[in-house]
Order: sequence, then C-alpha cells, then structure tokens
Amino acid sequence: AVHVDENLMNNSFARWPSRFTLRGWLKYCADIHSLPEREDLRALSFYCSDDHVMGKDQSEKLLSLSETSDAALYADYVLREKRSWADVLYDFESLSVSTSKLTIEALLALLPAIRPRDFSIASAPSKDFAGENGFIIELCVAIVQGKTRFGRRYHGLCSEYLSRLIPEEGSDPPRVHVWIRPGSFA
Repeated sequence: AVHVDENLMNNSFARWPSRFTLRGWLKYCADIHSLPEREDLRALSFYCSDDHVMGKDQSEKLLSLSETSDAALYADYVLREKRSWADVLYDFESLSVSTSKLTIEALLALLPAIRPRDFSIASAPSKDFAGENGFIIELCVAIVQGKTRFGRRYHGLCSEYLSRLIPEEGSDPPRVHVWIRPGSFA
C-alpha cells in the first residue's frame, strides 16, 4: 500500500484516497489515459533523468512541446495522435528509469483524477425493475474508439469500461454507481 502526505490528499487538482495500492490508484483514481496539457509536459521536463543517455534531449523536447510557439508540435504529438499520459511516460524513457526524478508524490500532483462522465438515460425507470436498492435504467453510450491518421488505436476510458461489463451466466448483472441530474431537454 502507498501512504501519502496529507497535504497531497487535499490539493486543488485532485482528491486522492489516503491509502491505496499503486495499481488501484492508476486503475480507479488517476486518469492516466487522458491527454496531458502543455503545462503538464513542461512540468514533466524537470523530472527527466540527468544520468539517462537521452535525458537532456528528452527534457528539451518536453519543454519544446509545452511552448506556445510550438503549438503545432504539441497538436501533432498529443492531440492528433491522442497520446495519453501513459504514452508520454512510455515515449520519454528518461522519465521511467530508476534514476528519474519522477516520484509517486510528483505523479500525485501532476495526474488528473478520472472525471465523471455524462450519459443519456435511454429508458424511464419502471416499477417492474425496482429493487430494494433502487431501480434499473438503461444508458445510451457511444463507444469511443478509432485510429489516428498514423494508425495509433485509441478508445474512450468510460465507454470502453462500460462496453466490457457483460454479466456472467447465472450471476447478477454488473452494478455501476450513478447519479441522476436533470438533462438539457427538460
């Protein structure tokens, strides 16, 4: 389990649980599949390992990607190719070597939390489906997936997760915790 300084738990960027495993944090809390902003790439540039053979070059490349004057470079690398935090950490090897300055605490400060997603309800609640803990609704979810112009595959975090929720034979249907708010057509 990872134990983290209380000051990081209540920062203005994300609220993290006070105790978690690294796997649990990356799977359920941090949105490592989101696209990093330019200022995120700037912040990452300072964590490249000085001892790595490409560390200095990679640090400079991250700084260049973050500059307003190189907006087209950022657009090509991150936006058009839909490169996520995970992709950037993989592409810039000097961030993931043992001599990297990137710590768990730094990742806590940099990575965004998984945001709630809005979906349309495709059915009205029915008393026939009411249970002791609520009722069943059907969601209308477009599955986000595709290929970039250079052939990189991408998918939506939540729509991909929901599309894989298939009930096993003889078991209860998967449960997803939701909240309902008025829609824009009201």
